[in-house]
Amino acid sequence: MHYSKIPNIYKTLFISFITYFFLMLFINNSYALQVKLSSKSVKQGDVFTIFIEDKHVPVVQFNNTYIPLRRQSEHTYIGFIAIDLHTIPGKYVLNITSNDKEESIDVDIEKSSFKVIHLNLPQEKVFLKEKDLMRAEKEAAILGKIFKEINPPLWDGQFAKPLNNSISTEFGVKRIMNKTKVSVHKGIDIRGKSGEKVYTINKGRVVLAQDLFFGGNTVIVDHGQGIYSIYMHLSKINVSKGEIVKKGQSIGLVGATGRATGPHLHFGVKIAGIDVNPLSLFNLNL
Repeated sequence: MHYSKIPNIYKTLFISFITYFFLMLFINNSYALQVKLSSKSVKQGDVFTIFIEDKHVPVVQFNNTYIPLRRQSEHTYIGFIAIDLHTIPGKYVLNITSNDKEESIDVDIEKSSFKVIHLNLPQEKVFLKEKDLMRAEKEAAILGKIFKEINPPLWDGQFAKPLNNSISTEFGVKRIMNKTKVSVHKGIDIRGKSGEKVYTINKGRVVLAQDLFFGGNTVIVDHGQGIYSIYMHLSKINVSKGEIVKKGQSIGLVGATGRATGPHLHFGVKIAGIDVNPLSLFNLNL
């Protein structure tokens, strides 16, 4: 049948269909990734977030490492990107891909000013006896396996401080003992009185609750997405391995167990196996 003999109503429907088809094709191909970073300039040892809005599941890489993402809603995702405190300052590239779309964002890593402390201690405090060294190495291997696990997210909203007291030793402090041995402080020491309650920083699962050589009574909580919080030197542990804890729940009491010289809380955060400054996690708006 010649086109001129086709009824007008069918011509109109055909034209409408073709117009709708190409309009949808244009929208789908022109849809851009919506990406937001909590900061494009980050210090050594800090953590920052990436928020992505896209109808497809995105893939994020930073420094040749895949970043676990949490689906916040149907089309939004969040990821935590940890910067090792030994990362060389400079410009790094964050790569995001989703379906056929790609985006690269430059992130500046800035140098942090970590304090250096020189200590003169008895030799037995610096170099461990063979028995103690063997125990410490065995426990380090156990902890290493724990921190490699990346489980589904359990955290919910803002991360809170475990203890609202001042900090006695900051993150990243380098301690040089007897001019020979160097130790980097991979957490923060929070002042506290013996018996004072210590609280979880967010919802999670207790993956360790036991006495360790260095940390004494120690609790580790897995918040999912590779995020772990660590509470050391407790005088008492109030939770058990495998227990699901709520944000703000008391998991133990301040003490001086393990290699501690007085009552305080040594608190640490690991994200994807990287030690980060806990304060940078608390400062994120989630």
